[in-house]
Amino acid sequence: MNGLLVLLVLVTVGMGVTSVLFNWRAPQLRERMQQTRAQMPSSGEERLDLWLVYGQPYFHARLIQLRYSTQRPWLVTHTVGGERSAGPVEVWGVDIANLEPQATGRDGLCVTLTLPPPKLLARESFGLDGNDMANNVPHYASAELAPDPRERARSIVTWALERLIRPLERDIPGARFEVRFLADPAAAAPAGG
Repeated sequence: MNGLLVLLVLVTVGMGVTSVLFNWRAPQLRERMQQTRAQMPSSGEERLDLWLVYGQPYFHARLIQLRYSTQRPWLVTHTVGGERSAGPVEVWGVDIANLEPQATGRDGLCVTLTLPPPKLLARESFGLDGNDMANNVPHYASAELAPDPRERARSIVTWALERLIRPLERDIPGARFEVRFLADPAAAAPAGG
């Protein structure tokens, strides 16, 4: 019985101290929050610049998670050739080995992610190494049946970053997201960020 009483006293004191501390600090925290809101930029481009400070590392980390493996730092879009289990196939995608956080930038109200162009990455046995990511890579018997690697890479990236893109577009009116490739004429060096 004494142990139960001690436990009850400890819980009551712990919760009481926390409650008192919160009520004492709440006005200061509210004032700091209001000051931060007042200092927020009002224009969309300034808000995007601020968003990039925090968004770039998240975009970069998510893209790194898309790599096939550390030995093959590729965003694999598809494979082409005979059966994967029968021998080497063409592995298509984007080499993101040297991807930097600065690949995400701003062009007006558009957040841009500029990637190297998709290309033939290797001719090798694919998916036989036990990597589960191979299960998500479509395989085509011929190049004519395969999708445009740029469009496939765009769709993979947009899907992977959707949880970051949706709030961005919701919170900053007019903001949008676009994947560009270095060889694209529109893929000039991103402004801001």
